[in-house]
Amino acid sequence: MLHENSTVGFNSTESELFQRELDIPVKNYLSRPSKKIRKKVVHLGFQLASNREPIISEIETLDFMGQILEEIHSGSLVIDDIQDGAYERRGAPSLHAMHGEAAAICLGNWLYFRGMSCLGTYCKTDAQRIKITEAYFNTLELGHRGQILDLNFRTTSPLATVKELVHSTHRLKTGVLMGFGLNCGAITGDATPEICNIVNNAGIALGVALQRYNDIKNITQLKSGKIPSDLKDGKPNYIWCFLQEKHVAGFHNAIKLNKVDELVSFVENLGDVRSLINTVTSSFQEDIEISTRQLSPAEKNRYESELKQILAEVEHGYFKQI
Repeated sequence: MLHENSTVGFNSTESELFQRELDIPVKNYLSRPSKKIRKKVVHLGFQLASNREPIISEIETLDFMGQILEEIHSGSLVIDDIQDGAYERRGAPSLHAMHGEAAAICLGNWLYFRGMSCLGTYCKTDAQRIKITEAYFNTLELGHRGQILDLNFRTTSPLATVKELVHSTHRLKTGVLMGFGLNCGAITGDATPEICNIVNNAGIALGVALQRYNDIKNITQLKSGKIPSDLKDGKPNYIWCFLQEKHVAGFHNAIKLNKVDELVSFVENLGDVRSLINTVTSSFQEDIEISTRQLSPAEKNRYESELKQILAEVEHGYFKQI
């Protein structure tokens, strides 16, 4: 479908190099196992906004936008791994470990925007293309704000600041991209600006919940004797939001000295994994309640029902063995 012949218009020497150094590495990277949820959320945005099944041309647009979303997310992972010094991603070496940092930066950046060059082919109107393009640039701008928060996150800051920055980073890094996905679905369905805004905010809430589930899932690694890399590297893990001031020094020390048993005790004192999951679910429901309050009661119920359903699917994917 997309990018199947991205070397059209170049001479044979250029085409051979682009295929070898851009197309093949990216194709292999995108084929690695992942949850592939982003295509589904674009379709969800259309369903929420339109309350009907898409026609064939709309399905093509929604699938295309789902792929763009996956590529933006994957590009961010490539850059994340360089900045964090991570050498594995999705069960294989990270791109910078395979191809060097300079090439990986190029590959990661290319994934941010290569799909957008085809946007005009899939949008049925110029107005639709302009709206998606504006939303795209806004998403990347906010995403980079989220990334700079991540890079400057310090667990040694006052605990109230730490908790605030965890929420802000999750919203801007993961939430905003998920909001973009749902918003693209709504735009494809010719939704009003008001509905697009509601759908976008619902997507942000979904993305934040997904990131929190991911953080909790990482914490479960402690019982296998492994400290998650985001804890060791001082990243904004959701677990910081549950700590009290009296826990912080001991928690830091246990991470620094690799005392897994002490960390397990800290986490167990916060409650079992199911209680942490339930906290995320409750917070998500509160966010959706706020996002949809302008809708009629019937529409509000429909939105909440469909969003809760996809959240339940995400939760099952993370915690099916818990």
